[in-house]
Amino acid sequence: MGGQSALHGAFLWRQADTVVELRQNWRAKEDPLFVKMLSQFAVRVGQMTHVSDYEVLKTRLLSNIKHQSAEEFASFKNAPIVVTRKFLRDAINESKARAFAQDTAQQFETYFSTEQQRCLWNIDSTHTNGAIGQLPLIHGMLIVNGSRGTLKSIIYEKDIEGFRYAACVLVEVPGSVLAVPGLDDGVVPILPVTTSFKFAVGESSVNIRRTQLPILPGWAFTDFKVQGNSLSPVIVDLTYARSLQSIYVMLSRASSLHNVGILRWFSSKMLQLALQGDAREELKRLSGIADDTRQKYMTAHNIT
Repeated sequence: MGGQSALHGAFLWRQADTVVELRQNWRAKEDPLFVKMLSQFAVRVGQMTHVSDYEVLKTRLLSNIKHQSAEEFASFKNAPIVVTRKFLRDAINESKARAFAQDTAQQFETYFSTEQQRCLWNIDSTHTNGAIGQLPLIHGMLIVNGSRGTLKSIIYEKDIEGFRYAACVLVEVPGSVLAVPGLDDGVVPILPVTTSFKFAVGESSVNIRRTQLPILPGWAFTDFKVQGNSLSPVIVDLTYARSLQSIYVMLSRASSLHNVGILRWFSSKMLQLALQGDAREELKRLSGIADDTRQKYMTAHNIT
């Protein structure tokens, strides 16, 4: 986000004068010990419990789960994977797409973006506003575009060198109310869109326009994108977590600790960090507004 846009966003955020603070975790209410751990992450002051959270979380490493119970390990086979970096998301999605193609006896295919320079196809999507240069698409695979759906059909063009460029895909989205004449209920067409990003060339930069389908394979997600979603079971990668808040977001998608699988080893250091000063002050400010909101509501409704 640009500096000016960030200032505008911060200004608008500060105008909010009504706050409702959610103090109970209803998603995981059947697992009170898990809820307690999550609440400690939310307001961490830099200390661990007697039986450290780290030791508890290590029991959820997939390697440990596999060793203890093959049946429980198998329950995570198709679980969504939450990571903190886009390059990890893209790598996992490509690997999953390849495995899906093999399991369903299909050819693994990628569909390329349209832009000025093909050498940009391999740029990490972190630097391209999320637009993928080489998008793996296999019939029947999960895809995501705000909502999760199943890929039903791909309409594409092919150039003389054999590169494929998707012109449209049809996606079945459960619960969709969109009705398109000629298509089955719940099936929606998705067309390519054009986005822009800056690409560094020496000490300067050039503006690149990329045209690609605004979808991603639906196996791996960033922590930012899953906020507010319920995912049980879920696999999380804590290795590159930037903060306790990130760890909280990833773990709290699950309804219980039993429904969490941790992808790989991670350092205990992150769990011992306190909230950053600015985050702590912002939470304090919001908590004060929430108290005022609650008092105003009680007064307005004659509640004592």
